[in-house]
Amino acid sequence: MKNLVALFGWSFLYLIPAVVITTIVRLFARRYNKLEKWEYGSIFLPYLVWFAAISIKGTGKSFANLSELFIIGIAYGVFQIIRAFYPKKAIIFSLIIPVLFTILVYIFMPALRYQNERELYYIGGAVIEIPQAISSQERLI
Repeated sequence: MKNLVALFGWSFLYLIPAVVITTIVRLFARRYNKLEKWEYGSIFLPYLVWFAAISIKGTGKSFANLSELFIIGIAYGVFQIIRAFYPKKAIIFSLIIPVLFTILVYIFMPALRYQNERELYYIGGAVIEIPQAISSQERLI
């Protein structure tokens, strides 16, 4: 049940860029090519693939990795722009490439973490630790 709530709770990060870009493309390209019935549901497929990957093996991933959804949503819109120019390859640009891109983003995007105790800065390949100005014990309330 918790996964189901998460499924719908964070979907706006994907759906906003995907729907906005796709709607703009469809408004300008509708007289050149028409959508098939299955293409209306294809907008949800990359999100569902990402959510399934996170649910099955989301080790190390955190809320910081929700930026993946925004990247996938923008990419889906870009694939729809390309699809508008190549209507005969609709299945490739509406299903296959967005799903493959989603899998690649999931695999290659590292697990992003927030570190509470210290901040690490990566400068020129070296890790530099910046101490906190006020630790939790010294903080006056």
